[in-house]
Amino acid sequence: MKELKEKEDKVLVSFRDGVYDITEFVHAHPGGEEKIRLATGSSIEPFWNMYRHHLTAVTGRLLETFRVGNLIRAEGEVLDLNDPYANDPERHPALIVYIQKPFNAETPVALLGDRFLTSNELFFVRNHLPVPKVDPKNYKLEVSLEGKDPIYFTLEELQTKFPIYEVTATIQCAGNRRREMNQSKEVKGIAWQGGAISNATWTGPKLRDVLLYAGIPESEVDKTIHHIQFEGLDADMEKSYGASIPAQKVLNPSSEVILAFKMNGETLPLDHGYPIRAVVPGTVGARSVKWLHKVIASAQESPSFWQHKDYKGFGP
Repeated sequence: MKELKEKEDKVLVSFRDGVYDITEFVHAHPGGEEKIRLATGSSIEPFWNMYRHHLTAVTGRLLETFRVGNLIRAEGEVLDLNDPYANDPERHPALIVYIQKPFNAETPVALLGDRFLTSNELFFVRNHLPVPKVDPKNYKLEVSLEGKDPIYFTLEELQTKFPIYEVTATIQCAGNRRREMNQSKEVKGIAWQGGAISNATWTGPKLRDVLLYAGIPESEVDKTIHHIQFEGLDADMEKSYGASIPAQKVLNPSSEVILAFKMNGETLPLDHGYPIRAVVPGTVGARSVKWLHKVIASAQESPSFWQHKDYKGFGP
């Protein structure tokens, strides 16, 4: 397939025993042309094993329209399909699950009003990728001004070097109540009901304090520094999940953006970003990046796919 692709400039992929010419489809791929081209000349199975929402009858029927042949594997050839989700934690059975891998589940609406704070076990989960396995002893948060050498903080330093705050904040998925939106016009994405929203008390240092300690000049906000970029440890074959928020929201003296290591008084759960996550009150949940490992003060917003294409709102 690779030789044919190079010769005819085709985007050929395989799935199980089929060969597919998806050249005409790549521009329409909802996840972006760059991502689907990563599978050119090879099997898409490892990618679909990562992004399980592809494994539906609808997607299968669409793929079959591009079939151009059958694949003959060499004798003894075995495709490595190690499950990237093997490290995912167990979840509470009361959660309403929409996708198992990556895990996406909402809090039952009937339980949301029981308590002001949503219990950690019932807090809705919105994962884009597998839950990363992080050794807290080796964990380091990289903080930098774009173009300058970074400073690294261990988990212990983040827990002891700065004043610690408690912030009670609601986190809500951008697609919450999408099921109701679909009644008017079909919208792409998980058909959340009303439970992709939860409330918790988060504990950790203010991101502002950490940035100032790292030498990020507050005086440059809205001059050379316009955005604070986040990068998580959850990653696919190409890059990590990323997002950014306006620098003013972080470096303002009244900012409540924190680097949380506790949730409702307990160690941050795996599904919610252990060992460190950003918590950005009053902002769509997609910006409260979990499993945080890099913070960059920049003139530009995050180059991440999820910042530029997946979480954008456009007027009618």
